[in-house]
Amino acid sequence: MTAAEAAKIMMSGGEGGKVKPITITENGTYNVSDAEKAEGYVGFAPVTVDVQAAANIQPLTVVEPGVYNASDYGCDGFDPVNVSDKYKKLYEQALGIGDSIDTGITDPDGNEIVLDNAIETDWDIVKCITLNEGSAAITCPSTGLQLKLFVHYSDPQVLTDGNTYVTKYLGATMTNLTTGQTVTYDNILRGGYQIKVTEKLSVWFTVENYQIKANGQYFQFYPGRVWRNGELWGGAESWWNSFFEEFNSATVGIPNGFVSPVYFQAVYA
Repeated sequence: MTAAEAAKIMMSGGEGGKVKPITITENGTYNVSDAEKAEGYVGFAPVTVDVQAAANIQPLTVVEPGVYNASDYGCDGFDPVNVSDKYKKLYEQALGIGDSIDTGITDPDGNEIVLDNAIETDWDIVKCITLNEGSAAITCPSTGLQLKLFVHYSDPQVLTDGNTYVTKYLGATMTNLTTGQTVTYDNILRGGYQIKVTEKLSVWFTVENYQIKANGQYFQFYPGRVWRNGELWGGAESWWNSFFEEFNSATVGIPNGFVSPVYFQAVYA
């Protein structure tokens, strides 16, 4: 008996009989079938094992643009992937084809208030508002409070240097939609920002934060920021870069301010 014949007998589990190759792709117990035994098979050789480990697949919810790597989440892939339609809605709003939303708020005359070209979002969107031109409005269906921020200018005037200047302001209107009570501030910052007409788009306003007064009675902004050519006007600690404390929701009889969700509207100039 040759060495090869002896090896085949050992792999088959005894003397005589045939062996056949097998490839294992799943975990389990593999025996010679009765049909194979009838054909004279008593074992398997060679045995090739190719069992793939189960992939670690996790669900993923995407709410911000970016690149998402499975390795960063400790998995092999994502399924299902749920993508927020927030940016799609903002894009549609910018095109002027946003949703019409019934706020559920009734005005003093008993009419339902419907907002055109609006999206539903979280109150924290106020911290994302940057205004160069146009306006932005936030309406809270829970409290009936509406805040509208708007940019406007003084009449142009020619100064001694021969250039034409305007003063740029950030104004605001707060309205109690249920009672109709409203207050408008032509300028909610501490000053106006005089610039050449040809450079008026170099100045813009942002809302970086907000706070509730210490006694919890009303909402107010703090701080507001004024930017020119990408830099804070007068520096980060400038007196100019803050809102008037008197500007708050209590002035229209709504001490609670805003509660999420809210409806956001914008006019893009």
